Amino acid sequence: MAAPSKRNALVNVTVEDTGALHCGVCWLPLKPPIFQCQVGHVFCLPCRDKLVQTSARCPVCRGEIVDDNGGYRWNHGLEKLLESIRMPCPNAARGCSAKPAYYDRQAHVKTCPCRPCHCPAKACGFAGSMAKLLQHFPSVHRWPLTKLTHRRWQEIQLRHGFNVLDVGDSYDAAAKRLICLLLVVSSRRRLGCAIYPVCLDAGGGGIDGCDLELDVSRHNDETDSGDCPA
Repeated sequence: MAAPSKRNALVNVTVEDTGALHCGVCWLPLKPPIFQCQVGHVFCLPCRDKLVQTSARCPVCRGEIVDDNGGYRWNHGLEKLLESIRMPCPNAARGCSAKPAYYDRQAHVKTCPCRPCHCPAKACGFAGSMAKLLQHFPSVHRWPLTKLTHRRWQEIQLRHGFNVLDVGDSYDAAAKRLICLLLVVSSRRRLGCAIYPVCLDAGGGGIDGCDLELDVSRHNDETDSGDCPA
């Protein structure tokens, strides 16, 4: 019998026990590849590899593993089922239309462009998208916002207090974007400026591979101007 050519999506489906979608050892969401013992208990790839090396029995049913290939069979059917379970992003109300697979939901939330970003200012309760936060800094707190480009030396003027740097790539819109907050504090004895950098956002993928190098100088004739050239 031939498979139906049209695939219909089910809506308003409730999973009453999400534990059925998790690994039987680490209890993290199952994601392909998925393996099972002879009875049918399922495990993720990292846990399967550990079990093959450390135990000859299934940790759930204690069934003996006697198969030559490690005793755990590849469950293609469950993989296909899990790949079809899609969930709306928690930031759907903020405009995100993505529907990641259940096992990719948390990874998507970390990189979602609509995820809420909180203002670090004391007693400020603003929370919104990164785009709205960048508008919030200069309009509400009067923090200067400077847009920079990757792989280019650029001279900017830093003010005492908070400075916002938006580092992007004008040639590659998909490149990692770095949002950095610089706190410039001047010494009461006029010994120089102390700069405290804080990475607010790196495209949601962490700060690995993101470097921001500052060459800071302060001129005596600008000591009283409130600026610190960098």
